[in-house]
Amino acid sequence: MASQTPPILSMQEAYLVPYGAIGFASDIVTLYMVTCLLFGRAPLCPARRIRNIRSAKFLIGFWIFNIYMMNKYNVEQCWQYWELVLINVSNGVMGALVALVGFFMVGSWDPPVKGEAKENDPESSPALGAVSLSAPEEEAAVPDERICDSARKYGTMADMPSSGLNRISRISRLSLSNTQGQSNSTCDVCPQMSEVTRELNSMANEPAQPVDKVKFGYLAVLGVYIGAVLIGSIPLARLAVLEGKVSSKKICLIFGILGGLTILGILFTVVYEFCYLGKGTGPGPEHFIILFALLLMCFTDWILGCVLGSLSGVPIADINMEELSRYWFYLAITKLPMFAF
Repeated sequence: MASQTPPILSMQEAYLVPYGAIGFASDIVTLYMVTCLLFGRAPLCPARRIRNIRSAKFLIGFWIFNIYMMNKYNVEQCWQYWELVLINVSNGVMGALVALVGFFMVGSWDPPVKGEAKENDPESSPALGAVSLSAPEEEAAVPDERICDSARKYGTMADMPSSGLNRISRISRLSLSNTQGQSNSTCDVCPQMSEVTRELNSMANEPAQPVDKVKFGYLAVLGVYIGAVLIGSIPLARLAVLEGKVSSKKICLIFGILGGLTILGILFTVVYEFCYLGKGTGPGPEHFIILFALLLMCFTDWILGCVLGSLSGVPIADINMEELSRYWFYLAITKLPMFAF
């Protein structure tokens, strides 16, 4: 028996993923939610830390499962509209990646609340940030234990580069020589202490290489997402113009704003980094790529609202209750991690 071809549906009936104003608001809430989870904060109460990591992971896992199921179903519904398929797959893959990052990294970044001090935090210890050299007598009294403790703390860090082990051994040798030379005058201690201070401070300020790799991978995925969404959105914008749902001037204006903001952002970064301060403390290109991605999400939701006949994102076509319930269920299920506690 030959397999039956799925029925050809209209765009309004086929695309049942949040779009328009509802879709963009959903994207913003999702980004806020994932940011709170990464920093170990309860999304509904950011001032409080998440106490039950397992429940948070369960909610995120359920979210990922429903992203897969709903987007798979939606692709089957939109099979005759390649633009909708491309946008749907891009949004689904990006949403799943963001959810996976939240699943594996929930609570990994846990900065202390204002006024709190984290226990066993190397950065909060004055011995690691900087070694005080105010008085030679004080240096001779307690520096050895503090420096050795600091070296041991750095030695136990899993993400420490291999070059750091050589620095630890060097610091240990300096500390040992300092101990052996304590019978001498305190003036001999100062150069050695200064050397140890420079080593510890350079280690504390050394950038983490794994973070750079994750950052590069994230930006690469974000770039692919932007390209795919643009390829799918441009034909939809043309279709909206041909059907008289939006003027070509408005489309050109929005594309001009998107491109202009991106170019200005890149130029600002180049000028700031290389011509003005050159210290690498300003916003980098990744900030403007993320900004461009947010603006593109807004544009895509808006153009989908124009094509599908509802800028608000509320389906207005003659859709049966079962299909309509899928739309609202998907919108609600993607916000379940908001209740992580």
